[in-house]
Amino acid sequence: MWQKGMRQKGISTVEFALVGLLFFTLLFGIIEAGRAFFAWNMIEEATRRAARIAAVCPFDHSSVRRAAIFEAADGGTESRVLQGMNTGHVSVEYLNMDGAATLSYEDAAFVRVAITGYSYQLFFPFSSFTLPDSSTTVPVESLGYVPEWNVRTCFGTFG
Repeated sequence: MWQKGMRQKGISTVEFALVGLLFFTLLFGIIEAGRAFFAWNMIEEATRRAARIAAVCPFDHSSVRRAAIFEAADGGTESRVLQGMNTGHVSVEYLNMDGAATLSYEDAAFVRVAITGYSYQLFFPFSSFTLPDSSTTVPVESLGYVPEWNVRTCFGTFG
């Protein structure tokens, strides 16, 4: 005759497997959500940072896009902070007082930096999703103009 303890012998293993599956799924889901929020926050910070630099640098200065992806002076185009982020995701647009795009230093009143189309790679392979686009608009400042020298340059940056 079977004893009560022998019939229950494998039950704890099955219970652990079921509870463990739920626990680790929830744990990795929370970690993955935290990584996604970090990436989203970094994109917001990147546009703010690049817009501040674009306001004091000449049009199309390479430092603006590199600052947006948190890249150093070595001339790279890939972000060290966000995997898959590169300068191709960054757009810089100078606007006049009406909000229309301009390429004239005299008409430029605002600068808008946007990061679009960044695909966030999940920890699990073959799964990703596109994070929301982000843009920051700030008033232009000197646009790199130094009146004493009558030149446009971007101090404190490389490139």
